[in-house]
Amino acid sequence: KDSRYGKQSYDEWNQARKPGNYGWPYFMGNNIAFPDRNFETDEVGAFFDPQHPINNSPNNSGAQELPPAQPAMIYYPYGQSDEWPMLGQGSRAAMGGPFYYKSDYPDNDVAFPDYYTGKFFIFEWARSWIKVLSFDENANLIQMEPFLPSFEFSKPIDVEFGPDGAMYVLDYGANYFANNPDARLMKIEYRGGNVPPVAAISADKLIGAAPMKVHLSASNSSDFDKNQKLTYEWFLGKEKTAFSSGIETDYTFEKNGNYTLKLQVTDEAGASNSSELFIRVGNETPKVAISISGNQSFYFGEESRNYQVEIDDIEDGKSKENQLEMDRIAVNFEYLAEGFDLANLGPDLFQANSTLQFIEGKQLMESSDCKTCHHITDKNIGPSYTQIAERYKGNYDAVPRLSEKIRNGGNGIWGEAMMAAHPQHAEKETDEMVKYILSLGNERKSLPLSGSVITNNKKLTKGFWLLTANYTDLPVNGIGPLSGYSMHLLRNPWVEAESYTLSNHTKKMNNEGTSGGAFVLDFTDGNWFGFESMDLSDISSIRMLAQIEKDGKITIHQGSPDGQVIGELTVTASENADEINFSITPKIGSSNLYFKMHEGVAYVDYLVFGKKD
Repeated sequence: KDSRYGKQSYDEWNQARKPGNYGWPYFMGNNIAFPDRNFETDEVGAFFDPQHPINNSPNNSGAQELPPAQPAMIYYPYGQSDEWPMLGQGSRAAMGGPFYYKSDYPDNDVAFPDYYTGKFFIFEWARSWIKVLSFDENANLIQMEPFLPSFEFSKPIDVEFGPDGAMYVLDYGANYFANNPDARLMKIEYRGGNVPPVAAISADKLIGAAPMKVHLSASNSSDFDKNQKLTYEWFLGKEKTAFSSGIETDYTFEKNGNYTLKLQVTDEAGASNSSELFIRVGNETPKVAISISGNQSFYFGEESRNYQVEIDDIEDGKSKENQLEMDRIAVNFEYLAEGFDLANLGPDLFQANSTLQFIEGKQLMESSDCKTCHHITDKNIGPSYTQIAERYKGNYDAVPRLSEKIRNGGNGIWGEAMMAAHPQHAEKETDEMVKYILSLGNERKSLPLSGSVITNNKKLTKGFWLLTANYTDLPVNGIGPLSGYSMHLLRNPWVEAESYTLSNHTKKMNNEGTSGGAFVLDFTDGNWFGFESMDLSDISSIRMLAQIEKDGKITIHQGSPDGQVIGELTVTASENADEINFSITPKIGSSNLYFKMHEGVAYVDYLVFGKKD
């Protein structure tokens, strides 16, 4: 941002057609000037003139009057560039790659095509992309295009063409000065003519105890040259004889150990490709089960629920027989605010010291570039998150200040290392990021394996209660430790209709509306939307807020869109959205639930499931 020292810095690529003054340290970008500054007194004078720059440094032993500054060819700040929006946002580290000339690699099958002749490959270390610059006959930049935009690079630090005409990319990996598991050297080839097929393996199990039966599939393999028949061969380790030639096959591992499975796929022209899969045998993933009393889908205000967690691990034993180490078990009961995307839940979240309360901030940080400079427990360029949490332990008044620091950048608190600005994040987002960091300083204790929990929502809105259980087993046979987990979610009986998970032709529309700004549309004759595994035990009614555009009938079904009708209502058109009430007679137990329209047209906002008196 603007300050008495000038604008926030830019990264840039310059084009030197002749000797010249390219600005630094007096100018940046398109000759954006810095002011004359006395570093001893911190006095700031006038801004330098790019047409008549003067070098009056006491260390200067050459000319004081410098040539006019030349603007950068491409320049960009931390935030989105107005001139080059395709460069992205966040931390910056401009890198220069090679020019390519097809004539350097005659008669080479993997060399890039002539299309790239005379083009310049640039890349961004911090933002993890490669782009291609094109120039006209006078060397003027005329186009910038992405290179492999769907491929995920991990901080490319060097890009070169080898003597074979293939591109070699060195990925540094996510973290500074770390043994990054995603660091790698990649070879990128161009394949013209008949392209070898893509071999893709999937398995229903990658780790377990012997004997371990694994179902293998090559169904995701593909061929860019359409209409060619593919053949498949499966190999174990370095064996040269295939044990199967099917697109689907099974294999049973009888002994403990680490195994490599290889799939080779060949097309009709004889081109082939292979893929490998690593299988570990010797430790079974723990099985964790949760049972909870009452309705299995909803909570109703403040109520007490009994629960039971059972853990069964082949190697370690069973919880009900007191064979497990209790400090390897984590049972938590937490509230998730309305609007949380349940698809973001994963097994890595359910650990003894984890909290879902601040999961939004955790996921925002993982999708940003924070891991470039920070680690959870180890100091990197910046402090670890746990160091920050310790410094500000219990001080949630610091959230606004630290949140602003993330957005605007700066230094001084943890040393001289400069923290990059992150203007791409809104204030609400950086607030959540800071709350997550500070939560790492909280000590958390596991609930017992059985007991009761209370859904106290007096000060809460329409969110979820989530009971989770996790067990991390002991390493055995050179494998482990492994974690097994389970979760049981209780949702508020107020359900936004657009949160449906099943539908045929209905659509979800975001709009400024009466509730949440979103609703279901295209709810027309024969169309339906629904929800998976809804328990309607003790549910006697469903209220629906809908605007009826055309007279019709709405039916509610369990099991399938044409399954048992448990409620129906004739609806008439109206100018405004109104609540309509269904009395229902459901089957007991969990099943899929469907709402279907007959002849009419409606927009649906929300549903409220009513409990029997």
